Amino acid sequence: NAPIFPQVIQQLQSDVLKEHNVQFCSWSPFDWRQLHRDCLHHQIPIPSVAGQWDLQVLFRRQQQHTQNMSLANALRSVDLTFEGKRHSGIDDAINTARLVPYCFAEVQRP
Repeated sequence: NAPIFPQVIQQLQSDVLKEHNVQFCSWSPFDWRQLHRDCLHHQIPIPSVAGQWDLQVLFRRQQQHTQNMSLANALRSVDLTFEGKRHSGIDDAINTARLVPYCFAEVQRP
């Protein structure tokens, strides 16, 4: 049985956020807004993180694109292919992580 949302947030707060400086990263602001909505719905505090990064915006700026791209299009623009199933939480997270170097000037698109 998987733990329910409030239990996961409590564990995140006690095991991770209490000891580490954490940045919340997502591809677009949707996930950050959804986390806020879920916390409000469950009447629990929003996790205290050091900051929130919209990697979609960082990628666009760093790679000098004129508009935000979907995760799949961003991967294609740097000659990577989407691995796994689109809109699967874990697959989206893995593919987003593959783009992090391209968001912070370490790697330029081909």
